[in-house]
Parts: sequence; structure tokens; C-alpha cells
Amino acid sequence: MALKKTTVMVDEEDLALIKEAAAREGRPVSGYFREAFHLVALRALRWDDDWDIPRLDFGRPVTAEEIHRAVADGVTDHERSSSATPRASSRPSTPRIPSTRPPAPRCATPHA
Repeated sequence: MALKKTTVMVDEEDLALIKEAAAREGRPVSGYFREAFHLVALRALRWDDDWDIPRLDFGRPVTAEEIHRAVADGVTDHERSSSATPRASSRPSTPRIPSTRPPAPRCATPHA
């Protein structure tokens, strides 16, 4: 990656925080600015092509609660399937909190 020198005006308080973090973590201040520029550059990306994202029709509006439940169920299913083959991890697993929510409707096949 070729680097290009530039001058940027920043808020004094922000710069002080970055300098403190750099000293604490043993990183150069410039590394924080490169990281910030890279994140903004990625966020600003635009694609010319349309994305081929399928549209699902459940015949009615889907609530945020139903979406949350479906995601939670998917995570639980994934955890169950991956628990058969345990992996070494340096992080302890997060305890599961039982839910009292009603189950979300499931769609076996998406509608066109």
C-alpha cells in the first residue's frame, strides 16, 4: 500500500484522546488516522451493479420482535450444531438467557 502525505485539521480534544491512546497502546498516532481514513473510505464505497437480494413475502408485515426471535433461533441452532465439535477458544461462552417470547413464524420456502 503506497502512502500519501496529507494535512488534516482535527479537534484539539480528539487529538489529545488519540495521543493518549497511542501512548497507552504503544502505537503511532498516524496509525489511528490511517485506520480512521480507511473506515470512512470503506463506508463511502458505492457499487454500480444492483445487488441480487431475494425478496421474501410473508403475506403480512413482519415485526421487529419476530425478526429478533428468528435471529436468536438461528444463533441457537448454530450453537447447537457447532457444540458437537468443540473448538478451542480463549473466551468463555456467553450464558444463554431463556426467552419468554412467542416463536416467530418460519417460512420454509421464500415466495417470488
